[in-house]
Amino acid sequence: MPGAAISATIGTTVRATVRAAIGTAVSATVRATIGAAVVSAWYARRATVCGAFGTTISATIRTAVGTAVRGAFGTTISATVCRALLLVWILLWIRHASSRESNASTRAIISRTARDHHIHMGQLWEQLGRI
Repeated sequence: MPGAAISATIGTTVRATVRAAIGTAVSATVRATIGAAVVSAWYARRATVCGAFGTTISATIRTAVGTAVRGAFGTTISATVCRALLLVWILLWIRHASSRESNASTRAIISRTARDHHIHMGQLWEQLGRI
């Protein structure tokens, strides 16, 4: 029965060698193929999930912060702008009114001067222009 022992030894050795060679080749191929697919799918899913969360979170933050900032500054700025416009309008109205009054008083003075001295208005303007 030494043949059986030799055959068993050779069978075990060959089987182990073949199994190791095939197992390594097959496992490397399977690992590379499946691993790449799984990793690729995981990264794709991760990118999709991160993108979705990122978009949702940034939209929420943008809306919340934008509303708060517009609410805080909108009231203040619009009130300030309204006050500034009102002030400008008042100043322009005062300037216009004082301009009309000074023009009216200047016209009244010139008219009285012309009437008192019996000078024609054109002549008076010429004389005033020479001064």
